[in-house]
Amino acid sequence: MLQMQKLAMENSKVNMKDAFMEAIRQSRDIILVKDFEVKYMDYLSELVSKKIVPIGSLVPDSIEQNDEHDVGIMQWLDKKEKGSSVFVSFGSEWFLSKEEIHEVAQGL
Repeated sequence: MLQMQKLAMENSKVNMKDAFMEAIRQSRDIILVKDFEVKYMDYLSELVSKKIVPIGSLVPDSIEQNDEHDVGIMQWLDKKEKGSSVFVSFGSEWFLSKEEIHEVAQGL
C-alpha cells in the first residue's frame, strides 16, 4: 500500500487504481499483502500471474459471534433503520489530511 500511495503522490494525475496496477507491474513474482479478503487471494493471483502472500491479518468472510465487541456493534446496527448507516474504512496505512477529512464528511 505504501508503494501505491507513493506512486499516486508523485504524480497527482495517477489515481489509486492506476497506482495499484503500476505497483503490481513493478513487482517480481510475489506480492505481499497486509490485509486481504481470503476469498480473493486465488483470484488476484490468477489475474496478475503472481503469487499472493499474506503477511498480516486476513479479513474474515463473516463475523465470529463470540466476540462481545463485534456482537455489540451488530446489535447497535440492527436497531438502526435499514440504509441509514455508512461504513467507511481507509485502512491503517492511509492518513487523510484535514482537507480530505472535510471532503469525506461533505460527501457523507
